Amino acid sequence: MSYAVRNDRRGLRAVNGPEDVGPGEFFSEIIVDIEPPAKTYKTELAEVNSSYQSDVDAMNKAFAIAYLADGASQEEKQAAIRAQYQSRKAQHAVEIQALKTKYNIGV
Repeated sequence: MSYAVRNDRRGLRAVNGPEDVGPGEFFSEIIVDIEPPAKTYKTELAEVNSSYQSDVDAMNKAFAIAYLADGASQEEKQAAIRAQYQSRKAQHAVEIQALKTKYNIGV
């Protein structure tokens, strides 16, 4: 079997011979390594946002538990959670800016 491989090496298809190779492809008689798709701004942004949201959800739960069950230490625990949230929020902003710089978006 022969293959038409995309010039960017991100896909291939079976062909009968070199005459079946289209524009943007090259002919190969063996299966060549295919590169995985490159991450895009949107996929990396989704990963960063998902991680941030997961962390915030955990903090929200801890804050609520401190409110409901911690009695005298409630305010101290909630203040610590607020500080943790502010730190995570700042980290998220830095991560977003780094992505924008990486992909030259709004820079």
